[in-house]
Amino acid sequence: MVWRSIVVRSLLAFYYGHIFAFCSLTDIQGCGLRYRTDSHRPTISHGHVSRPSDFPWHVAIYKQTNSTEPPEYICGGSIIYHKLILSAAHCVYDEDTKGISNATFTVITGKFNRSWEYHDSIEQRFKVVKIKIPEAYKGFIQRYSDDIAVLSLNETIKFSSVVLPICISWDSEIEVKDLSDVTVVGWGFTEDGTLSNELLTTQLKYFNFTTCSNRFMNAGFSQYVTDDKFCAGLENGTSVEQGDSGGGLIIPKNSINNDLRYYIVGIVSTKDLGTNIATFTNINKLRPWLNQTVLSFIEEGYCPPLISNSVELTQCNFNGTKVDCKKPTMPGTKAKLQCKNSFHAEFPYPLYTNTECQKNLTWSPLMDSCLGNHN
Repeated sequence: MVWRSIVVRSLLAFYYGHIFAFCSLTDIQGCGLRYRTDSHRPTISHGHVSRPSDFPWHVAIYKQTNSTEPPEYICGGSIIYHKLILSAAHCVYDEDTKGISNATFTVITGKFNRSWEYHDSIEQRFKVVKIKIPEAYKGFIQRYSDDIAVLSLNETIKFSSVVLPICISWDSEIEVKDLSDVTVVGWGFTEDGTLSNELLTTQLKYFNFTTCSNRFMNAGFSQYVTDDKFCAGLENGTSVEQGDSGGGLIIPKNSINNDLRYYIVGIVSTKDLGTNIATFTNINKLRPWLNQTVLSFIEEGYCPPLISNSVELTQCNFNGTKVDCKKPTMPGTKAKLQCKNSFHAEFPYPLYTNTECQKNLTWSPLMDSCLGNHN
């Protein structure tokens, strides 16, 4: 049974003074941080009620097929960039048409109460304007292999201590050892069979593909443990449930600055009804597709990075907040440019130029070039 459930590597050239340069896909500054409040209150099946700041990357996804009825909660998801959400392909796939559903999808960030009618004080609501899933994804007939999706939003998410992206290991695999503790979160059914209105969380045990295939799976469900999956669960009944699909499975990891951040390593996909073991799409296995997909979205919605061997970037901010213009940036980002030492602007250009990322995804105005000084 299935539930309803940055920035790029070698990408985007920017032309300055006849020099092309490239940036790498990296995490957004501040990703994976948890500004935790009080400890959990005991009450995902056999889980705990979370706090709004515990999982600032988790979002609720709603589907509307009929304009006369309110949108219905279907899946969770994770913020991975300013306008991008990571979820499961089966959340947005139409088994009848064998393609992405033509329904209207809405994403709500900062959501604690699942109800569409209830407005949390910190929530932000966005329309999904574009969805990408792997070409290989065919839903049930392929046993939900390649169960991953990226959703692009109509506006930029405003980040805060309670709304932040999750980290992704873009350049290398994250090794997770068997029986490691991993964390999941969602609004799925609880142990009493009711759909939770509050965002729940719990810890599970991780089992790699081989262990999962050999130890847990009955004959009927083993076919759903495709080679892009791993498993997680607990023998006491704790597991993900219907309604948790698309949410992220996360682990803590120390960053290069030695601060604790959380990384997404899996996406809730399917579950064996006969056990408490669920399968998760393995981010490590689908990282090449994810890299390419995020790259394509950035090309569509962001200005290219400002990198040059002759022009110096002295200031860069978005809405008054310092950002990195050496990575793709959003429209409205402002930067200050001047020629580097041993270079000078071509007459009649001033010593520096104030430029802005425009809605057409170009920087304007620009210095045409900085010329090398001659003795």
